[in-house]
Amino acid sequence: MHELIQRDKNRANVIMWSLANEPASNDPRSKDYFESVAKWTRILDSTRPITFVTDQHPGDDYAAQYMDTIGVNYYSGWYTYPGYPDAIPYTLSTWLEEWNKSFGKPFFMSEYGAGAVSGMHMDPPTLYTEDYQSAVLTNTWTVFDKYRQSFLMGELLWNFQDFESYEKSDRVNGNKKGVMTRQRQPKAAARLLRQRYLSLAQGYDTHTCPNGLLDYSQKIVYVN
Repeated sequence: MHELIQRDKNRANVIMWSLANEPASNDPRSKDYFESVAKWTRILDSTRPITFVTDQHPGDDYAAQYMDTIGVNYYSGWYTYPGYPDAIPYTLSTWLEEWNKSFGKPFFMSEYGAGAVSGMHMDPPTLYTEDYQSAVLTNTWTVFDKYRQSFLMGELLWNFQDFESYEKSDRVNGNKKGVMTRQRQPKAAARLLRQRYLSLAQGYDTHTCPNGLLDYSQKIVYVN
């Protein structure tokens, strides 16, 4: 942390310091470790908040208590209840409310999403189809909209584009959670995401959406 802060402390685009991504913070030994790292980070820079990203259950996390804000990774409809995107409004709502009740700190969704192989379609949607990825995102956004005016401070989709990863039996030639392919060609979810962000901008910044671009929860309109 000392090296990181000394290198980047004068960068205006650094708004907080992240101490870890998906550590074993369910291990009781992580409590003392993260308490000391958090204290040292605040000594090095008292002007910025500190955070970390966790994929643990709030009742099992020993490190979150030392953060100013918390990043939460949770893949409802993918790693949790795969194949059931309609369950997301319940499962994700329950997860977010548990995090809010456990720590009472501002937190953000640092990872969510689903994989899709470009060109694969199925009705009803099944895993790895573009239709399933779209269903996961739209159901997830419905939950975000319920909480973003209260305790949910932000959302970060995983991922912008597909990327290579180590070989694994449940990976189809790499990680396919991107809304773009590795060649930067859009999947159906990319257009939904564009609608999502334009919708948010319209609500927060009175931004005017282009003509013909409807809200993401309505009929999909393809625009150039």
